[in-house]
Amino acid sequence: MYRGALEQLLFDQGYKNGMLGKKLSDLSDARKAGAAPKWAMELEDEFLALIKDLGNGSIHPNDGDVAKQSILDSECIADVAETFMHLLYIVYEIPHQRDKRLTSLQLKAKALKK
Repeated sequence: MYRGALEQLLFDQGYKNGMLGKKLSDLSDARKAGAAPKWAMELEDEFLALIKDLGNGSIHPNDGDVAKQSILDSECIADVAETFMHLLYIVYEIPHQRDKRLTSLQLKAKALKK
């Protein structure tokens, strides 16, 4: 579920080519070139790659060895959820809060100029 949500988030952020691996590669290349969104500079690529890898591993049959999926316990899911919530926070909430605060300050500064 988080893997799919990550792919949707990247799509929303303009990374529309290919599957999730390609989107992550494109984001990494943009980071290296200094052309990635600001939020991408605040989260290591490895976190995103691990969400992808865990999502992939959770749905693959592993030749019938379901024991491999036992590592996807509540602690793992909680870590993934916390990582994803942090991602959502830096992608959407921080810019929203910054813009709201900036607008408020601008309106107050403008009122003092009159």
